[in-house]
Amino acid sequence: MPGKTLAREEHDEFRPHHGAVIYRMAKTYPTITLTVAEAIQNGVDAGAKKIFVGADVKGRVACVVDDGAGVSVEKFKRALATVGVSIKPKRGTLGQFGLGLVSPLNKCEEYIFASQVEGESEANIWTFRGEEIKEQYDAKVPRKSGPLPNLPRQFAVGAAKLGTSWRTLVHMKNVIEDSEIGILNLDELEDIVRYKFGPVMRDNGATVHVLFINEQDKVVERHIDPTDFTGEPLPVFTHTEPGCGKVTFTLYRARRTGGVRRGVVVLKSATETGSVLWDEFRTQAMGWRKLTHVQEAFDALGGGDFEGMVVAEKTKLGENRTTFERGKPLTDLYVAIQAWYLVCGKALHENEQETKREQRYQSLGEQSLKRMYKLLDDNPAFARKLAGVLAAETGQPKIAGPKRQSGPTKEGEPKTKERRVVVEPPKREGRAPTDAQPNISFSYAYEVLAGFTKLWQFDFATKVMTFNVLHPTWRKLDEVKGKHTPTTNKQIIHLQDWLTLKLLLLLSEHDDPDFDFEIARTAIDNEVKFYADLFILVPSKKGESDPSE
Repeated sequence: MPGKTLAREEHDEFRPHHGAVIYRMAKTYPTITLTVAEAIQNGVDAGAKKIFVGADVKGRVACVVDDGAGVSVEKFKRALATVGVSIKPKRGTLGQFGLGLVSPLNKCEEYIFASQVEGESEANIWTFRGEEIKEQYDAKVPRKSGPLPNLPRQFAVGAAKLGTSWRTLVHMKNVIEDSEIGILNLDELEDIVRYKFGPVMRDNGATVHVLFINEQDKVVERHIDPTDFTGEPLPVFTHTEPGCGKVTFTLYRARRTGGVRRGVVVLKSATETGSVLWDEFRTQAMGWRKLTHVQEAFDALGGGDFEGMVVAEKTKLGENRTTFERGKPLTDLYVAIQAWYLVCGKALHENEQETKREQRYQSLGEQSLKRMYKLLDDNPAFARKLAGVLAAETGQPKIAGPKRQSGPTKEGEPKTKERRVVVEPPKREGRAPTDAQPNISFSYAYEVLAGFTKLWQFDFATKVMTFNVLHPTWRKLDEVKGKHTPTTNKQIIHLQDWLTLKLLLLLSEHDDPDFDFEIARTAIDNEVKFYADLFILVPSKKGESDPSE
């Protein structure tokens, strides 16, 4: 309108408190394990062949040295200037140097970053003090020149054994006294090095050596080489979704070590070198509440049965390189994982779970049978009362028992869904039966009998005691949130021992072939719920020590 003056737009300067922001950004790496891993990664990026890690819990010190190309003053300044800015790394490197520089700030009182570039006579040494930096509006880090500082004395000999000239040192002093944040987790660090950094380390010929001194001053050393997947290769599976593009599953059935599969699955973007471990990926999915519809697939890939790589075309790593950026590429990756599970993984996973179930019940059954047979050997008078029913030799008199004893077989009754596990009696070599000490024989079986109301059954013809592992009482003792533990193993052995003893007492008291076994068996079933609640579960609820501790 004529005569009206337009308001002039002005700009107010936005200047955050740099020190406080940088200190907060150190929490991007929440533990010293991840901070040490970041220092290792920076060494790999610098072309290091050898990297040494030292950590002393009581001494509250941690350090990482490498023999890479070193870090110049210019590169250091550029890294500080780009803290928190996502920088696309060049091909063959793992990532962002800046965040790694500040990650130790909240985990120790002071840390030194020192580096000597190849060809220079002295190192540049920067000293970071977290509390001081946190208070600075315009954060600055003091720098001096001089020889590369020596390693702490407790690590010097171990590092010298590697026979190389170190160029970059990260030395953290007075590490925070917090078991979750400030103590190095060797297993987690080894997984990160082997699987996240493995491809680049293999290309560079790099290795990592760790010297860890625990709270009892015990020295633990680990030499970590990047390891190829060595399990049984599975068919490569690909699936395409609009958001994440083509996803390729290159997986293996992990080898057994000590009877257990401990495979690790790694996920990565096709356009970036860094990767995400399965546990990190799972944590992100749970935090974002995206796990419900793919729970079974996540359980399968994260349970140790599989190892290998899942590579998606369009996913991008987050700033801390332990997660992916949120959005459609990530949600579509969940869809691709579910597709793999339905087409390939479900049958493999269920078969592996069934094998584990069989092996577990085999072990638990053998332990109970061994105890019961020792009971009979130690009590020959009791064993003689059972000879007519449980004699191992043919031709001896047997109680006929009810006509049907071997479980649900009538039309309309539930059928076994999974393989039946049979546990044979222990071998008793060198022991000849006598009238005073008869040779008794009976065994166990385990079946999944959905809807079957009996907890256990006994077959007089085969002398097999069968347990229904889907019975509510059994499952109450056998599982904690769907998982088996050393405590539940102990509870099942207790239950088996008690039920077997009740059966043996019952059989020893009846030499009449016409006695109604089913009435007596039902009476034991009626007792067992109360016995389990009062004498098996209650001790563990009151703090009974776990055998695994």
